[in-house]
Amino acid sequence: MRRLFDILAICILLGYAWLATRSQGGADDPVWQRAKARGVLVVGTDFGFLPFAQLDGQTPIGYDVDLVEELARRLDLEVEWRQIGYDGLFPAIDPANPNQVDLIAAGIIQNPAEAWRARYSQAYLDGGQQLLVSNTNPITQQSQLSGLIAVQLGSPGESLARQLFNPQRIANSPYTEIAAADQVVRGFADGAIVSNLTALETNNRQQTRTLASLSYEPFVLAMPITAYELHNQINRELGQLHAEGWIAKLNQKWFP
Repeated sequence: MRRLFDILAICILLGYAWLATRSQGGADDPVWQRAKARGVLVVGTDFGFLPFAQLDGQTPIGYDVDLVEELARRLDLEVEWRQIGYDGLFPAIDPANPNQVDLIAAGIIQNPAEAWRARYSQAYLDGGQQLLVSNTNPITQQSQLSGLIAVQLGSPGESLARQLFNPQRIANSPYTEIAAADQVVRGFADGAIVSNLTALETNNRQQTRTLASLSYEPFVLAMPITAYELHNQINRELGQLHAEGWIAKLNQKWFP
């Protein structure tokens, strides 16, 4: 009996070794294999979802467009863009979809509910809530704020502000996040709580700075659950783009 168990153990180890060898180069990833064979990465997006993807005439432009095309270039692939309504993006990478795309990119925030059919890249951008102060304000801690906190009426920032500050200190008259940040720039409020996308704009103009990050909402690329090798390739190149400062320059371009 012991000998039988030893033989089974050896068979299992050999099986794992075979899978590891087979997996090298993405042999078991049909998405990666198709993309490499045709030399094209098929990407679904929702044009009109600013600033991530839009059309300038017939030319795709936007944050995600620049990012995906640079990733594809580094992987020696061309990009074929396909217009898909936002609600249809995750179904477009479903393994059962006969018109499955290789990747979706449209300002997607990682959604655990879709993890059964999607692999998510590492984050390339944070959309979470940030506490801003004027670029000339020397304080270093949230507890040093004593005046008004500006927020967009009805925004996640307002909900967060009500958890962190006395309601009497919350100025919720602005109807946009930029207007809330402008309250800080103009000296009408000590701080503002806005998404990181808005914070990037005013920080890049050197009008404000981020005193504290209050929440984290990772923007990611998504691909079919079977696309493990494409996932590895995308994450490797995203890491390089971050390390080279390429992502920081992209932030400055699209959030000036």
